Amino acid sequence: MDVREYTFYRHRYGFVGSADYKLGQGSLIYLRGLFSHFLDNGEDWIYTPAVNSFISPTLTGNDSQTDYSHVIRRPQQRIFNVIAGANHSLGKTLITYELALGQGRSNGGFYSAHLSGPSNVQFTLDTSQPFLPKFVPVAGVGPDVFDPANYNLGGGNFKLF
Repeated sequence: MDVREYTFYRHRYGFVGSADYKLGQGSLIYLRGLFSHFLDNGEDWIYTPAVNSFISPTLTGNDSQTDYSHVIRRPQQRIFNVIAGANHSLGKTLITYELALGQGRSNGGFYSAHLSGPSNVQFTLDTSQPFLPKFVPVAGVGPDVFDPANYNLGGGNFKLF
């Protein structure tokens, strides 16, 4: 079971444009473009009580432990495309010219830290909300799962992709 909290703050914007110009009877030039920018930022906080054994239906043994993970999302995506072209009609013949340029990129990353928590924790099952049961540490038994000093940094990912 995980207790998770997600926060997302996304910003997105884009522009599209088109321009056509008629040179004469049967001749046309045009320019079209697209630009989009996405910032899909967010954070995840994940608390994981790992229960090993139960000594009653609502009480665990003191052989459980906890873990905590924090993920920071900072991806950015950007795309653009420009198309320029012309059409010329010469009787039954249509001549078309077109030149296109486009690019897509993604940078940023997903940074994370995993913290291994204390072991020898005892939990009780809180069923006060039957559709949202949760494990609650038994007060005064075992280490304090809410004290950051009881956690060790077990792994981190701080690289860009």
